[in-house]
Amino acid sequence: MSALSVEELHKLFSTKTKTKSEQLKTLEQYFPYFDKEIKKTGVTQYLLWEEYKENHPDGYMFSQFRYWYLEWRNEVSPVMHFNHKAGG
Repeated sequence: MSALSVEELHKLFSTKTKTKSEQLKTLEQYFPYFDKEIKKTGVTQYLLWEEYKENHPDGYMFSQFRYWYLEWRNEVSPVMHFNHKAGG
């Protein structure tokens, strides 16, 4: 059994073959900041989107903003679920 590097695993499981648009690249630059801000009391995705739209009036609308933010979070912090049966 051979070990694969993180990059090799990412290529193996990645389904994204399209190149990212400049609009998406711009949005993704905000995601680490958004991820930090969303943990603060009273901060919502909508407020973060409004901040983004203020700086980029031609940027993504809220539904696409949420979609790409969720995609980014799943890529940065993937979660693996295990089914566990109670008992021996």
